[in-house]
Amino acid sequence: RRSSDGTLVPVSWAAIAEANGRTPHPEMQFEGLVDMWPYTAESDHGQPPLWDHWPEEGSLPYEQAARLVDLLSPHTGTPHRCWFAVWEGFGGLRTDAARAPAFDLPDRRYHLLQGLLALLVESCCDPPGYQSANLCWPDDRAWCMATEIDFTWTYIGGSRECISAVLHDPVIEALPAELDHGITVFSDPINPVPPRPQ
Repeated sequence: RRSSDGTLVPVSWAAIAEANGRTPHPEMQFEGLVDMWPYTAESDHGQPPLWDHWPEEGSLPYEQAARLVDLLSPHTGTPHRCWFAVWEGFGGLRTDAARAPAFDLPDRRYHLLQGLLALLVESCCDPPGYQSANLCWPDDRAWCMATEIDFTWTYIGGSRECISAVLHDPVIEALPAELDHGITVFSDPINPVPPRPQ
């Protein structure tokens, strides 16, 4: 939500679920938690004073990226050499990102950059917008992080110790994910999604 001085204040999905009488769980979808769809008249102002800004798609928020640098660094032997991939379709890509070598994954093409893990907090796009890398992994492949461009969440795969550190961190809102968990807006088996607007 936006504070009185105009800055954005993070609001957890769990807090939003509680305020709406919904159940937070690993397959929850934001539309089901708030009983509305984005880009509709009723969603323009969110749910004041609870929240007024829909979750970002395809980008890890800066504050969470900074926290993950601290959490993930102890779980790799190569924090000085990490790989970052950013989708080529973002507008305003920084020159170094747009000129970086590219590779393909199904339905996506990414530019590949390399550097310190601490660079995870740097935007891949020119100001004023902020865009995190979509993929990040250390050279020793001890873990991997993925923020798909159409999702409002990030996946992290790693050792039990690494994932436990993320799940139990008081700053990061994280839940365990399973391979068979749904990823679409209609895959929440607990909180019903409202009918799609006509």
